[in-house]
Amino acid sequence: MATIFVFLVIIIAFIQEGFVLVKLWNWFALPLFPTLPTLNIPQAIGISILVGFLTHQYIELPELESRYDKIRRTVTILIKPWIVLLFGYVVSRWL
Repeated sequence: MATIFVFLVIIIAFIQEGFVLVKLWNWFALPLFPTLPTLNIPQAIGISILVGFLTHQYIELPELESRYDKIRRTVTILIKPWIVLLFGYVVSRWL
């Protein structure tokens, strides 16, 4: 059951990151470079995976994690894209 939950969180995180990347792309990249193509969510997910692969951010986790730490890490993974989108939206209104 825990494996299915982790798999679902990963899928949801990829979709969220793709959605946020599409919005940020439309707000910031396209106005600066109008000849760039628009992105759809699958393309944005692919770019996100590629950048994550090339920049590989490794976070060392303790061997024995408490239940609270697992919940906190999961919530952080699911909330972070929306916080980035909020800040991106605020900055895009200043342009």
